[in-house]
Amino acid sequence: MTAPGRVEAGLTSAETSAPRRDAPRHHAPRGTWRAFGHAEDLDLDMQGLERPTATTAVLAHCGPGGTDLWAQSVAERIGGLMRIYALTTDRDALELVLGCPGPDCATPLEAEVPIAALLEMAVDAAATPTMTASAGALVLRRPQGRDQAAWLAAGTADPEQLYADLVVSGDPADGDPALIAESLEDFDPLVAFGITMQCPDCGTEANVPVDLEGLALNAFAETQAALQTQVHQLALAYGWSEEAILALPPSRRRRYLDLIAGDGASA
Repeated sequence: MTAPGRVEAGLTSAETSAPRRDAPRHHAPRGTWRAFGHAEDLDLDMQGLERPTATTAVLAHCGPGGTDLWAQSVAERIGGLMRIYALTTDRDALELVLGCPGPDCATPLEAEVPIAALLEMAVDAAATPTMTASAGALVLRRPQGRDQAAWLAAGTADPEQLYADLVVSGDPADGDPALIAESLEDFDPLVAFGITMQCPDCGTEANVPVDLEGLALNAFAETQAALQTQVHQLALAYGWSEEAILALPPSRRRRYLDLIAGDGASA
């Protein structure tokens, strides 16, 4: 197996540097945001829910509440997922392994994206809900969670129809769809997120898209599956109820699992 190449990754929307290894980890204010993995999170069908619904459910479970989550911009929703991801994984950066953008190169490339930079973008999104395009002839808003759900339900894939739904003022027919798309990508970098990467083997440099929402939801699904496995193993070994197992601190659950596996028998 080829070892992943280490590359310098640049955010397409802002220049940031990777945090020092001894830098303090990001933590949300206590009492507002929490990690995914509590007992009630097992009720979510992370494999069966459509993406907009899954994102809304996670934000409702782990966020501060008091907000119409469907009315939030997709960028703000992604920012919330990143905050929960940081708390769940105890990481201050996304550690990614992406494929080389070169057509004939399969070198895996590693990159780190500081979560603090992503949260800054989400704050900027909340502060600037609209943008102008087509020399000021069009004013468009950021897509919201309810837009995602509506487009998914309608099977909408036509870019012109998507832009028309986001128009606050002006006639979408007056704009060039390609230029509008480019303007929206620049305006909403968390939605169309990418990393500029250069392969050390073939030298290809290109923007590599990163699905931040999908990455976070997949991580939460893995956390949920791991928790369900822990419950299963401890219930089989000790006859405890799900409620009793989930009431244990994670460190104690891991200790009992080590004992079951025989790793801590002599400790």
